[in-house]
Amino acid sequence: MRPAWYRGRIACMEISLATVLALALCGRQAHWVLGARQLPTEAHAWVWTENGVFGLSGRDRPDPRRPWAGALAAPPVPKGRRT
Repeated sequence: MRPAWYRGRIACMEISLATVLALALCGRQAHWVLGARQLPTEAHAWVWTENGVFGLSGRDRPDPRRPWAGALAAPPVPKGRRT
């Protein structure tokens, strides 16, 4: 839902970044991930935590034929811990 006073768009980038910031304010660590998949090409943003991935559901859920590939994570996700 977008507040009536907000003129911008609210999509996966805004929601995932707000989630990471809210978790940081609560003392929890989360990673903001920007990624893409092919055929057709799509871009998406999601949140990665030690407890799992958030923001990959509905039409953005993982598909073994077209997996999401993270291109950038902030802060970087430790090697061997990626999902």
